[in-house]
Amino acid sequence: MFLLIKVVANYTINNLHTLLFPYLRPLILPFNKLKSQKDLINNLSQMSKYHSCCIIDDDEFFSISSKRVLKQFDFSENIFYYTGGQEALDGLIGLVVENIPLPTIIFLDLNMPRRDGWSFLEEFQDLPKDKIAHVQIYITSSFISPELMEKSKNYSLVKDYIVKPLTENAVKKIIDSQELE
Repeated sequence: MFLLIKVVANYTINNLHTLLFPYLRPLILPFNKLKSQKDLINNLSQMSKYHSCCIIDDDEFFSISSKRVLKQFDFSENIFYYTGGQEALDGLIGLVVENIPLPTIIFLDLNMPRRDGWSFLEEFQDLPKDKIAHVQIYITSSFISPELMEKSKNYSLVKDYIVKPLTENAVKKIIDSQELE
């Protein structure tokens, strides 16, 4: 409880505006230009796969290249980026406090300063279950370690372990797995 109050107290009006802006932008379809119901269905089918996703990684090159791959697939309407586990935890708790849905997909690096991926997972899974139930976390790591892969299976929110970089095939696999559910 103290952590939530501290996070809210640390946000200024400018920070909240930056945090909330992607969610405040309305989805506007040019209905007056649609000629038929078929046009409407085609426009809706071209929308992003997910409302938002999140990249938590201290490697800027990985984040930029991942954003590029995700945009190729129109993966997400909004892509959040955090450079560390603590920054991400603070930002995501801020969303919870403001009653804003958390990103559906989170790409989480394990090796980061201050708060690593494992520590992030421990804290994140303690958030209210109704707020995190829809979240799927994909661990992204440059380590090909059977031990780490096995450890990731202990977390119910972790969907898969992806060895860096985030490739087109990995994104296709995520999209395909969602379509099967």
